[in-house]
Amino acid sequence: MISIDPKQNTERDNYKLLIGSIVPRPIALVTTQSEVGVVNGASFSYFNIVSSNPPMVSLSIQRPEGEVKDTARNIYDSAEFVVHIVDDQNVAQINETAASLPSTESEVKAAGLTYVASIAVSAPGIEESKVRMECRLAGTSHGA
Repeated sequence: MISIDPKQNTERDNYKLLIGSIVPRPIALVTTQSEVGVVNGASFSYFNIVSSNPPMVSLSIQRPEGEVKDTARNIYDSAEFVVHIVDDQNVAQINETAASLPSTESEVKAAGLTYVASIAVSAPGIEESKVRMECRLAGTSHGA
């Protein structure tokens, strides 16, 4: 048995340990829309099911302290987002959304993905995903 003290590791080492140990790990592409209409797309490996009643998913958005990722800012502002399941057919394009672009540019557009209107939320989805979940933010200290 191996015992590891995460306080003795770097953040990167702990990340590698977690992603290498917890498998299979679903990957989600999350689309949001800024207040000025820019569609943000970002992939997340810290994503999973929380509950089936009510249906809920969790999304962990990490950034260095003091920085707010565009995805988080857009979700806090609108309380809406779309979660897409990544699969073999769309993984290459979705990997391109990991590009570090300014908040005025869309990763979705840069990756050549196709917008599709959502039914229940304002943030669009992407056509290339077979599974899209239109979501609303639940229980936050940000007032949404």
